[in-house]
Amino acid sequence: GAELICGAPRLGRSFSFRILGSAPPGGALFFLGFPGRRPLDLGFGQFLFLDPAKPFLWIGFSNQGKGSLAVPPAPSLEGTRLLLQGGAFPASSPPFGLDFTQGILLTLGK
Repeated sequence: GAELICGAPRLGRSFSFRILGSAPPGGALFFLGFPGRRPLDLGFGQFLFLDPAKPFLWIGFSNQGKGSLAVPPAPSLEGTRLLLQGGAFPASSPPFGLDFTQGILLTLGK
C-alpha cells in the first residue's frame, strides 16, 4: 500500500511530505485535519485517520505524490496537534479510487 512520510512542521517554515509505495504513481491527494479518536474503517482495508466530524483541509493534488505546506509563524500555534493523511491513485482497492496512507500525527513546534 501507500506510505506517507514527512518532515517536521516548524513555525514559520515549510515542511514537505510524499507518498511512497504507490504503483504506478498516478497521483496523490493530501488532507490535513484533527486526529480521530480511532480510525474510521472505510472497508477494503482502508482507514480514515482524520476526524471527519471536525474541519479538515484538502491541501493538494500532486502528479508526483509529493507536496509541501508552509506553517504560519504564529506563536499561538506552537503545540497544536494535527494529522496528515494522503491517498494515492489509481488504487489497488476501493473505496474512492484511493489507497489511503497511514495518518501521521504532527505537533507544530519551533
